[in-house]
Amino acid sequence: MAEEPPAEAPGHRPALGVEAGFGAFHIRIEIGNPWLAAGFLGAGILTLRAFYNSNPEPVETAVRTALAGLADGVLNIIPGSVLVEFVCYTKDRLLAFMDAFATGTLKQRLQEEFSKIGFKAELQVTVTVYDNASQIR
Repeated sequence: MAEEPPAEAPGHRPALGVEAGFGAFHIRIEIGNPWLAAGFLGAGILTLRAFYNSNPEPVETAVRTALAGLADGVLNIIPGSVLVEFVCYTKDRLLAFMDAFATGTLKQRLQEEFSKIGFKAELQVTVTVYDNASQIR
């Protein structure tokens, strides 16, 4: 069953922002925990940030595996809530990625890969798309 992307809450960025033009499409995904974003952090809860800091190679492999076939190349994976920067060189690849995000396929793939490496908490995925001439907003 497809999962709808989260609705935009007042005062928050939309889940998907598109700034598209000619050339490569650069995409940034932020992967985090919804309960962490809401301020529900208590004793004994393993955050994605802490998990990534303790297991950088498995996390990076999980991200790359989940994006296989959706991205033309992963440019950077940054600790924190996991920030992933990658590129799509064609409009068709960008549209396939956007479809995977909109239908929940991207989140499902990430959830499955993170579960395989021992991080079973729900993930929250937000996406920003920009081209070479645009800046991330």
